[in-house]
Amino acid sequence: MPYLSITTSKTLTPNEKEALKSRAGELIALIPGKSESVTMITIDDSKAMYFRGETCDCAYINVKLYKESPFEAKKAFAESFTKAVTEETGIQSGDIFLNYSEYENWASGGSFR
Repeated sequence: MPYLSITTSKTLTPNEKEALKSRAGELIALIPGKSESVTMITIDDSKAMYFRGETCDCAYINVKLYKESPFEAKKAFAESFTKAVTEETGIQSGDIFLNYSEYENWASGGSFR
């Protein structure tokens, strides 16, 4: 199950949140074995965030994955989702950071793998 945690300094409208959720769900399929049907997403907006020593419109995205995924697939998702965040929120790509955390073990549905 992928888990995406999106944190931004911008205050997002319900429509912007829905658009981000939809775009993330669509694009996660760029990573083999991942789909919207098993993806959990958190959107945390209106946060006090500082970049380059100042407040600005920015975003930090953490993508947590069960097992290691191919570099090229993660690159494709990062590039595509960064573009989607810019399109949906107006935050410039240079002010969006995305990283991956990959885990060998993961529990879901009461089962530990």
